[in-house]
Amino acid sequence: MSLLASGARHHGLRGLLTSGARARGPPWDADKHTTPSCWSCAAGARRHLLTDDVLRLREFQQRKIAAACLIYGKRDSYMALMEEKLANHQLILTEDLKTAVHLCQTPVDAQLIIKLIYRYHAENSNLLLGDFKFGPLVCRLFYELGMAKEAVQLLMDR
Repeated sequence: MSLLASGARHHGLRGLLTSGARARGPPWDADKHTTPSCWSCAAGARRHLLTDDVLRLREFQQRKIAAACLIYGKRDSYMALMEEKLANHQLILTEDLKTAVHLCQTPVDAQLIIKLIYRYHAENSNLLLGDFKFGPLVCRLFYELGMAKEAVQLLMDR
């Protein structure tokens, strides 16, 4: 069996080249396509703008698990403490905010994170050193929670 014929069977090609002319329509038949994850043909190819390595989602999820282990059973009280700090106008530390981001699990928690970020940047706007950028961390969180619109609003806001 020739390589061309075996490729036709694998990819479900309809009309192979006959006397130098191509068959009409797309070069694959979606009904006969047997390997949907095949990267060598157009029917199975998937393209992503950013890969998992670029997004670093695994590392983010591992840090979320580590934070949950550190504060095992006290997650709700920690989030309540962060709400109390907001209400009493207490200082929001970088590590407090990082931990809160890693403990966030719901869209309600994400709204608290947004308030904490605004407060953190308001308090630390005049500091030159030690300013932590929460953009990538929060974008990973919102990506995981499916809150793309909120992430864009937060990033576009000055």
